[in-house]
Amino acid sequence: MAKAKKLPSGSWRVQVYDYTDSNGKRIYKSFTSDDPTPAGRREAEKQAAIFAASKRKKSDDVCTLKYKDALKQYIDDRKSILSPATVREYRRSLKADLQDLMEERVCDITQEKIQQSINKEALNHSPKSVRNMHGLLSAVMKTYRPDFAINTALPQKERPNLYVPNDEEVKKIMKYAEGTVMELPILLAAFGPMRRGEICALESRDIQGNIVHVCQNMVRNDEGQWVIKQPKSYAGDRYIDFPEFVANKWQGISGRITPLHPNNISDRFQVILKHVGVHSFRFHDLRHYSASIQHALGIPDAYIMERGGWGNDTVLKNVYRHTLEEKKTEMTHKANDYFEAMTGNIRNRKTILKKYNDLISTNAESSEEITCKFNQASKVLIEYKELLEKLGWILNPYEGAMMSPDCSTLFVFSRAPYNGQLLLFDSNKRMQYDKIINEFIGKGDFQEI
Repeated sequence: MAKAKKLPSGSWRVQVYDYTDSNGKRIYKSFTSDDPTPAGRREAEKQAAIFAASKRKKSDDVCTLKYKDALKQYIDDRKSILSPATVREYRRSLKADLQDLMEERVCDITQEKIQQSINKEALNHSPKSVRNMHGLLSAVMKTYRPDFAINTALPQKERPNLYVPNDEEVKKIMKYAEGTVMELPILLAAFGPMRRGEICALESRDIQGNIVHVCQNMVRNDEGQWVIKQPKSYAGDRYIDFPEFVANKWQGISGRITPLHPNNISDRFQVILKHVGVHSFRFHDLRHYSASIQHALGIPDAYIMERGGWGNDTVLKNVYRHTLEEKKTEMTHKANDYFEAMTGNIRNRKTILKKYNDLISTNAESSEEITCKFNQASKVLIEYKELLEKLGWILNPYEGAMMSPDCSTLFVFSRAPYNGQLLLFDSNKRMQYDKIINEFIGKGDFQEI
């Protein structure tokens, strides 16, 4: 039995080993008595003895408990405070994950057994899934064997392969969904951005004018039923001020904004993508579109996170990384254009829209004449942009240009000093670029300068 020691203050203190933390440090529980007499010492030692006895009894109980039973108890004890979706996932894990450990007694589980089981799961599951399994295991073991420190080697994290749809894809989707039950969910996700569950749980009472109060989420519980709960996180409870064209779509709706549940939305969204000929991606990726556009507009991350209900910037960084990778070729071309121009090796042929060049080359003396000249020149650029759009050219807002269908050439309409010029976009498509220039010069639209 642990012996009491007298402190400088005259009190008695007994320390009893409690557990070893994840860093290997031994943690002790203290029992004290302010009575400086021998009676105080006996009181402190009695408290320590009672604690030690209860700890031994708990340890004995754990030794008869199998891991699967400990996991069941862990879930049941927290069912009232966990998300229904989390409970469902825990129950699924109970039936499918780390099955080598389920029949083991909690006190017989060793670090070696844990590592072997994790290694086995890593053969058929993603690093994220394996880390989730290990996280649940660690939580259960910490509850029933707090003195057992786990130090497992886990698979390296993978960067998520996020897809960020572009403006043209979103426009096609919106046009196809117009007037259907999917129109409003798509608008709420792309311009909110709101999650599927938040959209399905949204009611007219949560809307004032253009402002939506996101305060509920629809999820599936462990019995497979769709239920309404609080938002996914603290940051998920938020207010979103939507643009007018979105707000017009919920006018006259009473009660739930959509009759769909999250799986309905995902299934119908995939059908829409097939009909419009757009690359398959998740409905959730419309949130990434919203975040990437706001970022491109220079909106601060703190506001984007608040609007999207993100508690940290991890997702945003992954979205921006994806967007930056898509722009890597364009940025490389910009740098190379400058270096080649500096050394006299011009990569782009100097061509310019003839009508535009004629306007900007005319003399203008008064400020009114100068303003008029540049307004007319801008109008010429926009008119030619619209013409190219009808011919299948694609808007590239990051370059302030229209891009040819073969992605070889840019017509710049909003990026000085290149306005009105045809620029090489992909250095591997020089032949296509030259062909387009020769064709446009032959038509009389452009001239070399």
